[in-house]
Amino acid sequence: MSKLPLDPSASRICIIGAGACGLMAARLFKEEGFTAQVFEATSHIGGTWMYSSDPSATSAMYKSLRCNIPKEIMCYREEPFAENANSFVEHAQVLKYLQNFAEKHKLHDLIRLNTRVTAVTKQGEAWRIECEPKLMTYADAVVVCNGHYSVPNKWSAPGSDSFVRSGGVISHSQHYKEPHEFTDKRVLVIGSGPSGMDIGYEISHFASHLYISHRQPTALFKDEVRSYITEVPQVERFVGGRDIQLVDNTIIRDIDYVLNCTGYKYGFPFLKPGEAGVSVSRNGHCVKGLIKHLVAKQDVTLAFPGLPWSVIPFPLFQDQIAFLIALYRGKISMRRLRLLHERDRPPAVEDKYYHKFGAKQWEYRRELASLAGREPVSTSEVEVAHDSSSARRRDFTEFREREYRLLGPGPGEWRVFVDGEDVTGCEDPDVSKAQATPSGEFSGRA
Repeated sequence: MSKLPLDPSASRICIIGAGACGLMAARLFKEEGFTAQVFEATSHIGGTWMYSSDPSATSAMYKSLRCNIPKEIMCYREEPFAENANSFVEHAQVLKYLQNFAEKHKLHDLIRLNTRVTAVTKQGEAWRIECEPKLMTYADAVVVCNGHYSVPNKWSAPGSDSFVRSGGVISHSQHYKEPHEFTDKRVLVIGSGPSGMDIGYEISHFASHLYISHRQPTALFKDEVRSYITEVPQVERFVGGRDIQLVDNTIIRDIDYVLNCTGYKYGFPFLKPGEAGVSVSRNGHCVKGLIKHLVAKQDVTLAFPGLPWSVIPFPLFQDQIAFLIALYRGKISMRRLRLLHERDRPPAVEDKYYHKFGAKQWEYRRELASLAGREPVSTSEVEVAHDSSSARRRDFTEFREREYRLLGPGPGEWRVFVDGEDVTGCEDPDVSKAQATPSGEFSGRA
């Protein structure tokens, strides 16, 4: 393990990725006096928020995507989105926000574009970083911010080969860009996460009929859309031709297109399995060998901010990076870190949900902020998150019509408007209980 603390004036930090997480890492390490270098494999900053109409692009963006988190709580701290933007911004607005952030904090000189990291190995007290085009350098710490929306989690079921031979198409939402190719098709969407809901609803306006397969115990859509969207249970198998059998033995017939909205896997192709004790589970859903879902247990100078999902991502990145800096500066002792790790031994949980936070994110962020000497997430932010999540569950098709205003950090110091009318608390009178029982899915992207 590398020796801590690190002297900022003599320490080099390698940051892999110039998306939302990598840019925040570059800013905070730079402000602390470290020599930071960001390696970005593509020709642009912004990570997954750069939309491309090319279906082969690895970005998870599609043309119509709007965030499902209000901009008032999605932004970095002290870095608000433009005031004239709607609460639920489009992907192009997020990309512009990140570009402006990099310009404001003069980060471009720290970023090497078109530079793909191919190997990260520990040599003595330093990390050796190899890149393409041919480049080799050393760093005292490596902060991996390569996101987790580039390696699709591909679903399959018995008989899929026969389905494809019969003219059916199976694809992943990563390759979805626009709904027009589904015109007059019978489509089955697998998955009811944020992308499955958004994409399925959009396709339903073009398809001859849309089925959405999920395991939720209650209906996802309101009655008025069920004439052209049918919710069905999970798929058992393909049964010949383009027919599909469900787990309840129902057969849905003549399906043209199966679209997997089944999420993504973690992937670090530049790391040898077991480097610093870190490994990715065989199914790709869990990164093992970490403390606080963040630093390698065997060597804390290898860090992975941005792994948690079902979170408000940008401010979580900020809290994680601030914690890292406090750790590297020696403000958090290794003994304290080991005690935290012992206390946080996780309960038995399926790998797929190991990094799913949901309501756990608030206590996690508060603890990181406390250890780093920062202000914790405010009560009003938690309440807005709870309110927007509840609104999405009540009416998925219209929740983005809401406009939020943060007035202060305390309980109730926020308002929400629909068509100019203040509806704060009208639909969810228990929103003040969000501190104890926040819930919902948050799908921000790294």
